[in-house]
Amino acid sequence: MSPAARPFVVASIVNWNTPQRTLACVAALQASSYRRHRIVVVDNASRDDSVAAIGKAHPDVTVLCAGSNLGFAGGHRLALEQARGWGADALWLVNSDAIVEPDALAALVAAFAQHGSAIYGGMPLSRRDDDATLFDFPAKYLDPHGRPTPFLRDADVVFDATWRHRAPMRVGAVAGSTLLLPLDLVQRHGWLDESWFLHCEEIDYCYTLRAHGVPSYLVPGARVWHEGGGSDAGRSAVADVVQYYRARNEIALARRHGRMFSASAIALKKMLRAAWLARADPARARFVLRGAWHGWRGVTGRTVLPDDHL
Repeated sequence: MSPAARPFVVASIVNWNTPQRTLACVAALQASSYRRHRIVVVDNASRDDSVAAIGKAHPDVTVLCAGSNLGFAGGHRLALEQARGWGADALWLVNSDAIVEPDALAALVAAFAQHGSAIYGGMPLSRRDDDATLFDFPAKYLDPHGRPTPFLRDADVVFDATWRHRAPMRVGAVAGSTLLLPLDLVQRHGWLDESWFLHCEEIDYCYTLRAHGVPSYLVPGARVWHEGGGSDAGRSAVADVVQYYRARNEIALARRHGRMFSASAIALKKMLRAAWLARADPARARFVLRGAWHGWRGVTGRTVLPDDHL
């Protein structure tokens, strides 16, 4: 690919009260072997010193401040608007608790050059207690024709030598922790649905666009170490809110892209989980139960604000 033909990519990180993790993420992005990119950090109305800390450590990084917590898709939308203003070709969504390997963006761009306007996901990885490297995303989404179902239990997928050299592969959905979106694709099909607020946005987007003939590709060469639980780590009350959205949105995903039977079965599983949690963690149980009820009723939007539970 000639220098003139190389896509200009804007990397977007949404920060919410996690300045140290975001700083580490930015440092990893700056070490990328693919140089035709710029970095945008969107601060989702943090209540700590995130904006000052990021600006001081990386004055060359553009920091955008949201007036309120816009959630995952809403926060990245601010970076999308900036990327359009700069004339970018693609937007790379990267979680603040993710550390990208130096060749990750180059691998995503190569896949983009090969397959054209599609959805591209990097390979999120984590380390198991026995030091095995795992694919840090539910294995059920590897099925290119998969749909939400209550009966698939996720088995660990070990990232071994057979994965390391695989070509980009078509899958059902890719992870939002490392997601490359060509801007012409967004122009044609629109942005992620912000009513999810937190959890399942990228799955919904992949499934929705698949119905319009747009494939999703997993790019094993684009490796990203995903710590997970970035914004709620050490914050049990915030973790309760995350569990609310997880319960609600997994049911909503099944309602939208599966069958009503699947949504009903998932709702029942969530309610049973709440009952199991009730004795040991009644606060968590209440949030899961509320999420299940809202998911079953079709409630969407920013119904519970994590900021109120810091």
